[in-house]
Amino acid sequence: MTPALPAQLNGKTNSAPDLRSGGRRFELLRWTLTARPRRWPAQVPLLRSPPPPAPRAGEIVATWVGHSTFLLQTACGNRLTDPVFSDRASPLQWAGPRRVHPPGLAFAALPPVHRVLLSHDHSGQCDESTLRRLSAQTDPLFVAPLRPEPHQSHFSEEILL
Repeated sequence: MTPALPAQLNGKTNSAPDLRSGGRRFELLRWTLTARPRRWPAQVPLLRSPPPPAPRAGEIVATWVGHSTFLLQTACGNRLTDPVFSDRASPLQWAGPRRVHPPGLAFAALPPVHRVLLSHDHSGQCDESTLRRLSAQTDPLFVAPLRPEPHQSHFSEEILL
């Protein structure tokens, strides 16, 4: 049995509220002018996870480590996406936003990493100190886009090659 579609998704009409109407615009403006943002927390408690189980043949075990970092495990090897294990997502470790909780999986608890996927050269996805630690630990293959724009790159060519 298939549940009925909501009225605004019935395929014939769109009954979603019109946000362009004057009243809605006024409500949005009032909210924008009077809203009081909450302070960003200095710390958020987070329980560390035990190391993920080893995958069986044909399985993929995906573990969110934190921020943009995922550990993907298969029977063929382990991969990390955009690894960030530093306290700050910044090219300068004394400036930039500080983590509000440690990574969900400690760096020391990582299994041997065979591949590292870097989506782009930005300090929130491409943490130089973590890349150096990974390189020294297991010498994984780094997979990254070709030729980052010179004005966007803040890492030495040595890291990108």
